[in-house]
Amino acid sequence: RQGDYPKAVADLTNYLTIAPTSTETLARRADYRARTGRYPEAFTDFDAAIKLDPQNYQLYLRRGLLSLHTKAY
Repeated sequence: RQGDYPKAVADLTNYLTIAPTSTETLARRADYRARTGRYPEAFTDFDAAIKLDPQNYQLYLRRGLLSLHTKAY
């Protein structure tokens, strides 16, 4: 179902048990967690993705946008 972010988070969490180093999965889960107001968990996911791929500027951008949105700067 479109917009079913809690289900999407659950599905992505299940996928991460198979592929725990998937930075795109971590980032997508962070986005969906943020959309449901789970900001601390979203930051944790972005931080984990950045740790795995520190050269990926898009991860920093997405984390920065979340910081702006939540005024966590």
